[in-house]
Amino acid sequence: QKMKEIVTNFQAFVQPSSDERTEYDINRIVDDVLWLYKKYLRDNEVGVAFNPQENLPRIRIVKDQIHQVLVNLLMNAMESLQEDQRQITITTRQGEDQVLTVIEDTGKGITEEDLENIFEPFFSTKPEVEGTGLGLYVSYMIVQKHQGEIVVESEHGKGSKFTITLPIS
Repeated sequence: QKMKEIVTNFQAFVQPSSDERTEYDINRIVDDVLWLYKKYLRDNEVGVAFNPQENLPRIRIVKDQIHQVLVNLLMNAMESLQEDQRQITITTRQGEDQVLTVIEDTGKGITEEDLENIFEPFFSTKPEVEGTGLGLYVSYMIVQKHQGEIVVESEHGKGSKFTITLPIS
């Protein structure tokens, strides 16, 4: 099962279902992800607030790859949540010449030591049977391939904030 997850993650990055870039509205992609995972989030008692900036410029992307990045970050955020605070906030906004997507959680946060390695392949803070250590690495590589940037801010015990920056078409 673990090997299957590793191979699937690598295939998604190396051989995506399409490699054709098309112009998209990031808000639609976030909506799609939230719609697909609505029941899963509800069943796990996770509150999600989506704060989209209206009329964002389009970004030229491979949709399924950016979709995967958002799913990876959403699932990581959900898994980090603690029993008493189960909230994720997704915000989109326009920067100077880019579109930003911010995913914040009220989870357990990431230690300073782990922050240094968070985007390294096979690095994981999850128990060995739960993670492959490839989700954030693959997400990082996808965003880089789109000439974008992904950064994380976190304080252990107080949640995390991942910001994806992608250039405007």
